[in-house]
Amino acid sequence: MAQSPALEAHLAPQPFVGPVLVGGFAMAVATWCAAFITHLPALDLPGRVAGPTVLVVWGLAALVFGTWLSQRRAAGIGLAAGALSSILGLLILGSMLTEQPVQGVLTPSTGGLHAGAALAAAGFIAFGTVLGGACALAGALLRRRAVIEPNWVGRFGMVTVAAVIPLLVVGGAVTSHNAGMAIKGWPTSDTANMFLYPISLMVSDAGRFYEHTHRLFGTLVGLCAIVLMIYVLVAAKRPAVKIWAVAFFLLVLSQGILGGLRVLEDSRYAALLHGVAAQLIFGVAIAVAAFLSPTYQSLVREGAPHWSTRVDGARKLRGFATGLFHAMVLQLALGATFRHLKFEGSPGAMHALYAHAAFSLIVTGHAIAAGLYGMRAGRSVLVGRPRLGQTLIRAGSGALFVVGVQFALGWGAFLAVLSAPRSGEGQVLTVTPVQALITNSHQANGALLLALATVLLVFSRRIASRGGTGTPAPPHA
Repeated sequence: MAQSPALEAHLAPQPFVGPVLVGGFAMAVATWCAAFITHLPALDLPGRVAGPTVLVVWGLAALVFGTWLSQRRAAGIGLAAGALSSILGLLILGSMLTEQPVQGVLTPSTGGLHAGAALAAAGFIAFGTVLGGACALAGALLRRRAVIEPNWVGRFGMVTVAAVIPLLVVGGAVTSHNAGMAIKGWPTSDTANMFLYPISLMVSDAGRFYEHTHRLFGTLVGLCAIVLMIYVLVAAKRPAVKIWAVAFFLLVLSQGILGGLRVLEDSRYAALLHGVAAQLIFGVAIAVAAFLSPTYQSLVREGAPHWSTRVDGARKLRGFATGLFHAMVLQLALGATFRHLKFEGSPGAMHALYAHAAFSLIVTGHAIAAGLYGMRAGRSVLVGRPRLGQTLIRAGSGALFVVGVQFALGWGAFLAVLSAPRSGEGQVLTVTPVQALITNSHQANGALLLALATVLLVFSRRIASRGGTGTPAPPHA
């Protein structure tokens, strides 16, 4: 996204470190997601298919990253970013570099690195470095327009959001498959080093696969949170966004500890709190990324005395966006209560489900209103402020579409739950793959609606109290 000279001075992005961090972590997120999908036990893809697929995704991610760089800098930055993504990739490659257990049983003699692990790791880093440099240069050469230095700290905020998404999806799969205790111990995994847990044990059991990959993705998000906090503290000037970045890191840290305690104590209620907090942390990540965006920063620089574009329906947008966000927090708590207690046969689980279904009408109403007012506000500033207008229109129209999908998925999940087999005490016994897919999709789509609600809330709070003052803005403002 283009950035003005004033914003460059405001954020003071690093000329080399910034793009390397963005490219390295972006490639890592892409390859980790590809590795997760290609190793799903349900797919059972052979290594000759899974491996090349991951490499292709890695190269494509580096190619897209190269389109953000000038041809003069692309090779050097691409090499460094590729090396960083390779180092991050070792966190999941370790499961393949370890001694695999005999007959699927982890013993004290297994879980250590095999003889050629060091050479394989060095070759992996070298390969990733060359791949990153070559593909980034190719992307820069394929670009047909002049490159404008992006807002790298803002881009890293977006990469962090992208890292949280698969963590939420995998976490939902853990809950749907009742796999929270599939692997004992924390921070170790069944007495093995978490990053050296054998791949053969992961892919042989769906529960272990989801639980262990959830831990690995949690590590990646934790690293993103640390880097984002440091990057914002160094590059950003406004104290408010620094506080938000530090708060995000502390929330991620607390979430990791809570997840570990959930395993150590085998507590459903800790799991419930862990699930609700995950969605709220995702909302905070979205808010930080929005605060760091050039569109929001331009509004901050002007301040109240210089705000000059009238925004139709801004106050109503703020009201409905606020209502939608808070309604979704309650809706998430109700849904998480059912999802985490349904395997216990607790009467409260079904009460939470019925309340969740009824409250969906409130959420839907607020989402429709916020979406419509978001589109109205966006159209009113589209000529004078195209970026702000496009942001509001996309978030508003997105909310309308996503809430429709969510409503349909919600009732599909509701019917799937009612048809699930139960014991005499009402305890849910099993969840079929189709039921798990529907409920996981419902949970993931709900996170997307929360993200759109957060975007509308962040921007509406900035513009609502400043609409209709001053003189008309210049067309290019």
